[in-house]
Amino acid sequence: MSRSGAKPIFIVGPLPPPVHGASVITRAVASLLSVAGAATVECNISPTARTRGWRWHLSRARAYARTLRTLLTGPFRATVYVSLSGGNGLFYDLLVVTAARLRANRVVLHHHSFDYIDRRRGVLALLVRIAPRDQVHVVLCHDMGRKLRALYGAELRCVRVSNLCFFPAQATLATPRSHLARIGYLSNISRAKGVDRFLDVAARFAGDDGVAFDLAGPYANDAEREFVEERLSRLPNVTYHGPLYGEAKEAFYRRIDAFMFPSRYSNEAEPLVVYEAMSAGLPVVVTSRGCLCEMVDADGAVLLDRDGDDIEPAVRRIAAWKQSPADYRRASEASLRALARFEATREKTEAALRAVFDPELGAAPAPVQPAAQAM
Repeated sequence: MSRSGAKPIFIVGPLPPPVHGASVITRAVASLLSVAGAATVECNISPTARTRGWRWHLSRARAYARTLRTLLTGPFRATVYVSLSGGNGLFYDLLVVTAARLRANRVVLHHHSFDYIDRRRGVLALLVRIAPRDQVHVVLCHDMGRKLRALYGAELRCVRVSNLCFFPAQATLATPRSHLARIGYLSNISRAKGVDRFLDVAARFAGDDGVAFDLAGPYANDAEREFVEERLSRLPNVTYHGPLYGEAKEAFYRRIDAFMFPSRYSNEAEPLVVYEAMSAGLPVVVTSRGCLCEMVDADGAVLLDRDGDDIEPAVRRIAAWKQSPADYRRASEASLRALARFEATREKTEAALRAVFDPELGAAPAPVQPAAQAM
């Protein structure tokens, strides 16, 4: 129930469907505020068209037009939460922030992309300049906040909130694993997400009957499907499982013994699949992108270069884990420790996020509603 007399909080961002990381988090933020007693107005900017093309761009423009109309006819001095886009979507977000400024609204900007964090982009610099002085930036990790201030203004107020905050707490973590036999990859399958690097590593173990590889997820497009299928025809040690959700997805994590996510996607920030794998007690192999360096425990992970060009560290570590069950178990324990450290700070983090919108919301406990899983 919303608090009497409180001004609404406008939630501007993608909402499911479709289900993807940004839409899941936007829905979870809206749920968190609603459960805490805030009055929210949802402004869904997800295109109604499902495939990219002129209809997709038209439906996206219409969604933003509706959002602008809602903000410009809404009350003065309300709060506007914006789930910031990556790439050219920032130009639309610039219009949203301009509308908020015209209504003297307070703005909370939630960052999900490292594309404009790793390199300065003029559109975000202009957006930050136009936004009200009391703007708040929700960042995913310390490095994101540090780089944001370095590129766009040392005075920016940043609040660190991991995406894990929006998913149900882990009552009990998995028990450490004791033996390595299968390496897994699960994502929206594309070379940008590192499927070619995964297959390169699989090829290095093609003659080793003691190590198998499992690939899962939907293909990003037909070109990626053709690329992967051609590679699979030459890799008998790799099994493709198709898209997996719910219990099938959990079973996949139980089936494998280590997880690879060598992404070189420019927007990569804090991929939830890596947390899911770690919560299953899996050591992980990831690239040094986005927040990944802060997400993992060095003893339970292999950190490749930003683009995963050099796969030798992964090959050597997988071989070592297979050779030494004791070393592999220590790596599994390290992954679980990383998740346990986050769980210890969950309540404080949730309260800090609610207080960004209203100090009264931060004072009262308000459990986060379970969010749908996304790749």
